[in-house]
Amino acid sequence: MLENVLIKDSVFLIVLISEILYLMGLILTLIYPKVHIWPPPGEDTWQFWFVNILGSMAIGGIPILGIIVWDSIWINYSLRFLLGGLMVILAFFFSLWSIKTLSINQSLGLKGKFIISGPYQYTRNPQYVSYIFLIIGLIIIINSTMVLITGLLAMFWFMIAPFAEEPWLLQQFGDEYQEYRKSVPRFIGIQSFEKIKNNLRFY
Repeated sequence: MLENVLIKDSVFLIVLISEILYLMGLILTLIYPKVHIWPPPGEDTWQFWFVNILGSMAIGGIPILGIIVWDSIWINYSLRFLLGGLMVILAFFFSLWSIKTLSINQSLGLKGKFIISGPYQYTRNPQYVSYIFLIIGLIIIINSTMVLITGLLAMFWFMIAPFAEEPWLLQQFGDEYQEYRKSVPRFIGIQSFEKIKNNLRFY
Protein backbone atom coordinates (compact mmCIF):
# COMPACT_ATOMS: atom_id res chain seq x y z
CA MET A 1 0.00 0.00 0.00
CA LEU A 2 2.78 2.44 0.98
CA GLU A 3 4.68 1.52 -2.19
CA ASN A 4 1.61 2.36 -4.33
CA VAL A 5 1.26 5.73 -2.60
CA LEU A 6 4.95 6.50 -3.24
CA ILE A 7 4.64 5.58 -6.93
CA LYS A 8 1.48 7.67 -7.30
CA ASP A 9 3.00 10.69 -5.55
CA SER A 10 6.28 10.37 -7.48
CA VAL A 11 4.57 10.29 -10.89
CA PHE A 12 2.32 13.19 -9.87
CA LEU A 13 5.32 15.29 -8.77
CA ILE A 14 7.31 14.48 -11.94
CA VAL A 15 4.40 15.57 -14.14
CA LEU A 16 3.65 18.64 -12.03
CA ILE A 17 7.29 19.82 -11.86
CA SER A 18 7.73 19.24 -15.63
CA GLU A 19 4.62 21.32 -16.33
CA ILE A 20 5.69 24.13 -13.99
CA LEU A 21 9.19 24.31 -15.51
CA TYR A 22 7.75 24.30 -19.04
CA LEU A 23 5.28 27.01 -18.05
CA MET A 24 8.11 29.09 -16.57
CA GLY A 25 9.94 28.74 -19.90
CA LEU A 26 6.91 30.03 -21.81
CA ILE A 27 6.45 32.96 -19.43
CA LEU A 28 10.17 33.78 -19.66
CA THR A 29 9.89 33.82 -23.48
CA LEU A 30 6.93 36.20 -23.23
CA ILE A 31 8.79 38.56 -20.88
CA TYR A 32 12.26 38.23 -22.46
CA PRO A 33 11.83 37.20 -26.14
CA LYS A 34 15.62 37.02 -26.61
CA VAL A 35 15.71 33.97 -24.31
CA HIS A 36 13.64 32.20 -27.00
CA ILE A 37 12.75 29.02 -25.10
CA TRP A 38 9.66 28.39 -27.28
CA PRO A 39 9.92 28.00 -30.21
CA PRO A 40 13.54 26.86 -29.73
CA PRO A 41 16.18 28.60 -31.89
CA GLY A 42 17.39 25.28 -33.33
CA GLU A 43 17.67 21.53 -32.93
CA ASP A 44 21.14 21.71 -31.35
CA THR A 45 20.17 24.17 -28.62
CA TRP A 46 19.44 23.63 -24.93
CA GLN A 47 16.01 25.21 -25.48
CA PHE A 48 15.05 22.43 -27.91
CA TRP A 49 15.89 19.71 -25.38
CA PHE A 50 14.40 21.68 -22.49
CA VAL A 51 10.92 21.99 -24.04
CA ASN A 52 10.80 18.57 -25.68
CA ILE A 53 12.02 16.56 -22.67
CA LEU A 54 9.76 18.43 -20.25
CA GLY A 55 6.84 18.31 -22.68
CA SER A 56 7.23 14.56 -23.19
CA MET A 57 7.48 13.92 -19.44
CA ALA A 58 4.37 15.99 -18.75
CA ILE A 59 2.11 14.82 -21.57
CA GLY A 60 3.34 11.22 -21.40
CA GLY A 61 3.01 11.26 -17.62
CA ILE A 62 -0.67 12.26 -17.52
CA PRO A 63 -2.00 8.95 -18.98
CA ILE A 64 0.43 6.98 -16.76
CA LEU A 65 -0.80 8.90 -13.73
CA GLY A 66 -4.34 8.21 -14.90
CA ILE A 67 -3.77 4.45 -14.80
CA ILE A 68 -2.40 4.68 -11.25
CA VAL A 69 -5.10 6.96 -9.80
CA TRP A 70 -8.03 5.78 -11.93
CA ASP A 71 -11.56 6.64 -10.77
CA SER A 72 -10.66 8.37 -7.49
CA ILE A 73 -13.24 11.19 -7.61
CA TRP A 74 -16.78 11.98 -8.73
CA ILE A 75 -19.56 9.52 -9.48
CA ASN A 76 -18.83 6.40 -11.48
CA TYR A 77 -21.07 7.23 -14.41
CA SER A 78 -20.80 5.41 -17.73
CA LEU A 79 -21.67 8.52 -19.76
CA ARG A 80 -18.20 9.88 -19.05
CA PHE A 81 -16.65 7.07 -21.12
CA LEU A 82 -18.85 7.97 -24.09
CA LEU A 83 -18.25 11.72 -23.82
CA GLY A 84 -14.58 11.53 -22.82
CA GLY A 85 -13.81 8.72 -25.25
CA LEU A 86 -15.37 10.58 -28.18
CA MET A 87 -13.34 13.70 -27.34
CA VAL A 88 -10.10 11.72 -27.07
CA ILE A 89 -10.64 9.91 -30.40
CA LEU A 90 -11.61 13.05 -32.33
CA ALA A 91 -8.80 15.09 -30.77
CA PHE A 92 -6.25 12.34 -31.47
CA PHE A 93 -7.08 12.17 -35.19
CA PHE A 94 -7.27 15.96 -35.47
CA SER A 95 -3.79 16.21 -33.92
CA LEU A 96 -2.43 13.60 -36.37
CA TRP A 97 -3.90 15.58 -39.27
CA SER A 98 -2.33 18.77 -37.89
CA ILE A 99 1.12 17.20 -37.39
CA LYS A 100 1.07 15.60 -40.85
CA THR A 101 0.10 18.93 -42.46
CA LEU A 102 2.76 20.96 -40.63
CA SER A 103 5.49 18.23 -40.40
CA ILE A 104 7.08 16.72 -37.30
CA ASN A 105 10.08 19.08 -37.36
CA GLN A 106 7.92 22.19 -37.38
CA SER A 107 5.70 20.67 -34.71
CA LEU A 108 8.82 20.44 -32.52
CA GLY A 109 9.33 24.19 -32.96
CA LEU A 110 11.92 24.13 -35.75
CA LYS A 111 11.86 26.44 -38.78
CA GLY A 112 9.96 25.45 -41.90
CA LYS A 113 7.42 26.51 -44.51
CA PHE A 114 4.43 28.74 -43.89
CA ILE A 115 1.38 26.46 -43.84
CA ILE A 116 -2.23 27.64 -44.16
CA SER A 117 -3.86 24.49 -45.58
CA GLY A 118 -5.66 21.58 -43.92
CA PRO A 119 -6.64 22.29 -40.30
CA TYR A 120 -4.59 25.51 -40.38
CA GLN A 121 -7.31 27.17 -42.45
CA TYR A 122 -9.70 26.85 -39.49
CA THR A 123 -7.42 27.66 -36.56
CA ARG A 124 -3.88 29.01 -36.31
CA ASN A 125 -3.08 26.43 -33.63
CA PRO A 126 -4.84 23.15 -34.48
CA GLN A 127 -2.35 21.05 -32.53
CA TYR A 128 -2.93 23.03 -29.35
CA VAL A 129 -6.69 22.90 -29.84
CA SER A 130 -6.54 19.11 -30.28
CA TYR A 131 -4.30 18.66 -27.21
CA ILE A 132 -6.67 20.75 -25.06
CA PHE A 133 -9.66 18.62 -26.09
CA LEU A 134 -7.61 15.44 -25.69
CA ILE A 135 -6.75 16.41 -22.11
CA ILE A 136 -10.37 17.34 -21.32
CA GLY A 137 -11.40 13.90 -22.58
CA LEU A 138 -8.77 12.18 -20.42
CA ILE A 139 -9.83 14.18 -17.35
CA ILE A 140 -13.45 13.07 -17.88
CA ILE A 141 -12.54 9.40 -18.45
CA ILE A 142 -9.89 9.02 -15.74
CA ASN A 143 -11.95 10.75 -13.06
CA SER A 144 -9.05 11.71 -10.77
CA THR A 145 -8.07 14.81 -8.77
CA MET A 146 -4.38 14.46 -9.66
CA VAL A 147 -5.13 14.18 -13.38
CA LEU A 148 -7.51 17.13 -13.09
CA ILE A 149 -4.73 19.28 -11.57
CA THR A 150 -2.01 18.25 -14.03
CA GLY A 151 -4.44 18.31 -16.95
CA LEU A 152 -5.60 21.87 -16.23
CA LEU A 153 -1.99 23.02 -15.95
CA ALA A 154 -1.12 21.37 -19.28
CA MET A 155 -4.15 23.01 -20.90
CA PHE A 156 -2.98 26.37 -19.55
CA TRP A 157 0.39 26.05 -21.29
CA PHE A 158 -1.25 25.12 -24.55
CA MET A 159 -3.32 28.30 -24.20
CA ILE A 160 -0.35 30.61 -23.61
CA ALA A 161 2.15 28.92 -25.98
CA PRO A 162 0.77 30.76 -29.06
CA PHE A 163 1.51 34.12 -27.41
CA ALA A 164 5.17 33.08 -27.11
CA GLU A 165 5.21 31.82 -30.73
CA GLU A 166 3.52 34.71 -32.51
CA PRO A 167 6.37 37.28 -32.36
CA TRP A 168 8.70 34.59 -33.77
CA LEU A 169 6.21 33.74 -36.54
CA LEU A 170 5.86 37.42 -37.43
CA GLN A 171 9.64 37.66 -37.64
CA GLN A 172 9.84 34.54 -39.84
CA PHE A 173 6.93 35.17 -42.21
CA GLY A 174 6.20 38.92 -41.93
CA ASP A 175 3.17 40.31 -43.79
CA GLU A 176 2.09 36.85 -44.91
CA TYR A 177 1.56 35.81 -41.29
CA GLN A 178 0.01 39.18 -40.43
CA GLU A 179 -2.68 38.68 -43.09
CA TYR A 180 -3.22 35.09 -42.00
CA ARG A 181 -3.67 36.25 -38.41
CA LYS A 182 -6.47 38.60 -39.48
CA SER A 183 -8.52 35.90 -41.20
CA VAL A 184 -7.95 32.83 -38.98
CA PRO A 185 -8.62 32.74 -35.21
CA ARG A 186 -5.92 31.83 -32.69
CA PHE A 187 -7.97 28.90 -31.38
CA ILE A 188 -11.61 28.45 -32.46
CA GLY A 189 -13.98 31.23 -33.48
CA ILE A 190 -16.93 32.12 -35.67
CA GLN A 191 -14.56 32.27 -38.66
CA SER A 192 -13.64 28.61 -38.06
CA PHE A 193 -17.25 27.43 -38.30
CA GLU A 194 -17.98 29.67 -41.29
CA LYS A 195 -15.04 28.15 -43.21
CA ILE A 196 -16.12 24.62 -42.30
CA LYS A 197 -19.67 25.41 -43.48
CA ASN A 198 -18.40 26.94 -46.74
CA ASN A 199 -16.11 23.97 -47.42
CA LEU A 200 -18.93 21.50 -46.79
CA ARG A 201 -21.01 23.19 -49.50
CA PHE A 202 -18.57 21.91 -52.10
CA TYR A 203 -19.30 18.27 -51.18
